[in-house]
Amino acid sequence: MDDFLNFLDIADSNAACGDDSLAIPEPKPNGDIRPNPFPMQASAPVTLDRGAADRAANNEERVVKSINFYDNTDQEDAAKNPSDPATFTVRAEDKAADFMPLQTRDSGNENDAKCFAFMGASGGAGVTTLCIQMAYDIAKRTKKSTGFGAIADPTVCIIDLDFETGSCASYLDVPPALTIDDICGPPDRIDASIVQALMSHHESGIAVISTPNALGANTLAKPETVLALLDAASQVYDHIILDLPRIWQPWIGAAIAGADHFALVGELTIPSLHTARARIANIEKVLGARVNCEIVLNKVERRSFRNSVRLADAEKALQRSVSATICVDYDTTREAINCGEAVQVIRPEARYVKDVRLLSLLWAPVRVTGKKAAKERRKSRTAA
Repeated sequence: MDDFLNFLDIADSNAACGDDSLAIPEPKPNGDIRPNPFPMQASAPVTLDRGAADRAANNEERVVKSINFYDNTDQEDAAKNPSDPATFTVRAEDKAADFMPLQTRDSGNENDAKCFAFMGASGGAGVTTLCIQMAYDIAKRTKKSTGFGAIADPTVCIIDLDFETGSCASYLDVPPALTIDDICGPPDRIDASIVQALMSHHESGIAVISTPNALGANTLAKPETVLALLDAASQVYDHIILDLPRIWQPWIGAAIAGADHFALVGELTIPSLHTARARIANIEKVLGARVNCEIVLNKVERRSFRNSVRLADAEKALQRSVSATICVDYDTTREAINCGEAVQVIRPEARYVKDVRLLSLLWAPVRVTGKKAAKERRKSRTAA
């Protein structure tokens, strides 16, 4: 997963050319919260006041097209003038070749970590609970036996990349070991040994890397350090699950492009589907067609109600098939959160657990080897 660091070439190349619209700004003193340095799409051009000196020199107002992640209106402006250097969408598409997702690498290397990234289409979509259950299911299926009752090292790691409102550590009732200073520090000090030292270990066999919530931390975090953290974690763990924030940051694009699977988690409601469709269009326009955005619908009612949205209607609205649907189970998920456990620990036979397992098997299928493979062959011969 060295590809996380390829994202830095985009900012460096633009900064070298004198284009400061993509350059990564330094953190402001006194903990000031900066505006989003990496906007994505705007509904209308925004006139920026460059000062009296610039107006006297240029004798005109400079109009810059910014891109707001949440606005889904009038994307035609960027297409009308593809040569406009102020249009971030066009520049990002030109730089799409710099992204090299994990699936494009040599698949014969079995030491490559598998990375799964989740992002909520809207608030309260249940991404954190889904990440925890996904990690628990993979950890249970890939658990390595050490013998003599020894505890095996965790092979699955959840990385909470929402440094402002992330709650993975709280959901699992483990103290976050990573600090804000670590993600704001130099990237050269982040390596595999540091990752192992900064991880929080849950009794279920899941490793958690998270920070205490801090106001403005997502903006103040250094993209180079965050990507170095992801690269170092891929050298330690077999499976990595990323809980991404909804607010776009400079390093989110590299995290998505470096993941084997990226899913946008929404709900089977018209507002959520509307937001998901707009966000998919923005992400794929910025990162290029090489990034496949999958859809996971959470909190899906099994019963059919009047005026309810059907799955076929959702796929028609999203213009793509849904990878998985997760049933709604407020009581069990709430109990799991309050107990600091995965849902499977609270109620192994829950429908929620079975739905997440289907997604887990789809993305991380079981590899049958050794004695287990021989046992399966004997079963097949007996059945025949």
